[in-house]
Amino acid sequence: MLLRLLLALAILAPTAVSTAQGMTIFLDADTVATGGTLDVAPLSTPFGDISFVGEVRPTADADLVAAGSTGNVFDVDNTETATMLFSFDVESITFIYGGNDGVMDIEARDINDQVVDFFFQASTGDLQPAGPVTLSGGGIRKLFWHDPGFNFAPIDNLTIEVPEPAAIVLAALGLVALGWVRRRRAR
Repeated sequence: MLLRLLLALAILAPTAVSTAQGMTIFLDADTVATGGTLDVAPLSTPFGDISFVGEVRPTADADLVAAGSTGNVFDVDNTETATMLFSFDVESITFIYGGNDGVMDIEARDINDQVVDFFFQASTGDLQPAGPVTLSGGGIRKLFWHDPGFNFAPIDNLTIEVPEPAAIVLAALGLVALGWVRRRRAR
């Protein structure tokens, strides 16, 4: 009986780990469920909360529309900056972007506000690429961007990759170790 239980745990542990990998959150400023009200209220996810300081506003930017954006976008506010905060660690963030003539600087930062990865576009005018761009690195907790001068630097269709929770792996390993110890004592 114990051997069967251990065998089942040994089979289920890697399954639990593999299904936990690649957890993704998709943000699109068009609906409440995908972040459309982030400028007024945080969005709760199974991993924690996402908050946003900036504006959710409509756009008709042709380059953004061509890249797949429809309707609303996450944009800088009248301070020419925007910040998206995560109460949990993020491995990577992929997004599309746009803007008026000007520059766009986007930084992924960790919990200590240190830059983990960044993207800089020297011109965001018409007929410029609109992404997608991926920023990645361990422990991303903040996405900060700005457009010094033109007050229009939107991003949209964010795909956020969340690392596998360590608790699942540790619990599975603990159960396997417990079974191994029990088996040794039974001998």
